[in-house]
Amino acid sequence: MGTWAWDATTGRVDWDEPLERLYELEPGTFGGTMDDYLALLHPDDVPPIMASVASSIEAGADHDVEHRVMLADGGVRWIRGSGRSVVDPDGTVTGMVGVAVDITDQRETQDARLLAEAAKAAAQDSAARSQARLALLGRISGVLGGSLDVATTLQQVADLVVHEALADWCVVQLPGDSHGVSQLALAHVDPAMIDMARQLQEAYPPELRQDSGLGKVLATGEAEFWPAVPPEALVEAARDATHLDLLRSLNLSAAMVIPLPARGRVLGAMTLIGTHGRSFDTDDLEAAVQMGVRAGMALDNANLFADRDLVARTLQRSLLPPTLPAVPGLDLAAHYRPGSASYGIGGDFYDVFPAGDNSWRVVIGDVCGKGVEAAALTAAVRYALRTAAVLTSSPAQVLSIVNETLLHNNWGERFATLAVVAIDVREDGAHVTVSVGGHPTPLVRRAVGSVEQLETDGMLVGTLAEADFTETTTRLDAGDCLLLYTDGATEAGLTSDLFGERRLRSIFAAAPTATAEGVVGCVAQAVDRFTATSAPDAGTARSDDALDDLALVAVLVR
Repeated sequence: MGTWAWDATTGRVDWDEPLERLYELEPGTFGGTMDDYLALLHPDDVPPIMASVASSIEAGADHDVEHRVMLADGGVRWIRGSGRSVVDPDGTVTGMVGVAVDITDQRETQDARLLAEAAKAAAQDSAARSQARLALLGRISGVLGGSLDVATTLQQVADLVVHEALADWCVVQLPGDSHGVSQLALAHVDPAMIDMARQLQEAYPPELRQDSGLGKVLATGEAEFWPAVPPEALVEAARDATHLDLLRSLNLSAAMVIPLPARGRVLGAMTLIGTHGRSFDTDDLEAAVQMGVRAGMALDNANLFADRDLVARTLQRSLLPPTLPAVPGLDLAAHYRPGSASYGIGGDFYDVFPAGDNSWRVVIGDVCGKGVEAAALTAAVRYALRTAAVLTSSPAQVLSIVNETLLHNNWGERFATLAVVAIDVREDGAHVTVSVGGHPTPLVRRAVGSVEQLETDGMLVGTLAEADFTETTTRLDAGDCLLLYTDGATEAGLTSDLFGERRLRSIFAAAPTATAEGVVGCVAQAVDRFTATSAPDAGTARSDDALDDLALVAVLVR
């Protein structure tokens, strides 16, 4: 601590030795003027010190200031100075006296505390922002995992980005279209701007430049980041005066173009835009890039599913006749529905083909399993059936030949259930011979409305060399209808409450009698309705993968 005195009449400033030492001056070396004092201070502190002293002199009041002293070694010392004005009897300020104290330790402690508090606040803010971003990414991941429909999913993501205030405007684009890119999703914080944004996109589709913007992101997979969009950038991007006016009307202020990567490729890009002065920082960029990675993976999964679904549907169509043949005197109709969307290829199939003059074969079957392996077995069975039908007119012998063929080719544990029907159309009606191998026997509805099941029996096809198959015959007259079906009908529903034979007979009896199409449509709707409305029962509910395929064939005699 040191003391000082200032004489307003002479301008002389006197310091004692302790004060000189406080300023790291040798005793007696202080110059004695206000300028000598100010020369020792940090330049930034001089103006406020001068203002405080002048105010104290004018008001005749005390003053208290803190300032920094620049030391010879380049260090800084904090001084707190307190002064009291000296006045004469008339109230005129004649001088000032005061003390100065070294408060360097206190200031350093205070600064350290303030720095620690600032660091803590910054860390808390960063943690809060990080948590909010993780929560947003979690919600986006939930949306991305909720559907394999690409357009719907990415539109939901764009809506969520805007709703969560990550950006004011979000656009998702994929390579394609006549302009090189197609817009798949669009969201804006102001719904009224969405139509305008679409019109702008149509009137001025993006230019895919290799050096910047969307084109660069699609080509390199590296994000483009503009924390602030300068006015000249709009002028450079505009293609004409009208385009520039439109761009300016959007109040663009910041932008990011984020790649949607997957397996080393860029599948698309997501553009996030800030408007009306909003800017983006590196945290926003990091969150957007992570979101782009998730969206790219989801997009890739959706594409893979679409490709697999196309292959499955194409393969499934190849295992079923594209159309049923026109048979004089008969009306034919068929229905097929795979049971599981997970596999896309079912094990049920049907076929109708000629076997001589006015003679036809109707086949329905169910092979063990689902997916590609089931499809391979289905193809083998179908071709074996057609080959065997050329060698014999007996459905039972056809099944024997198919059984031997499957055993010879060694399909392992796989097998098939089959129903083979030989129909000979004659003047007195359709003569029907039926043989089954482990398959439900067909139903016959007579013109009078009664329903009967054709009685015959046979073992699973492709399991035992000594498998035995029998036949039964009947005649169908005008108005009679034959229904072939797989167990996807009778075993529909829950394991505790199946659709069953009794319901099937009842629905078949009540089905429209005018066309075969009406019959299979009525039965299929009833089965699907029963499956959809079956109440879940803990422990007995069936998953989608457990649902069986459904195949139906109806033959109505005209």
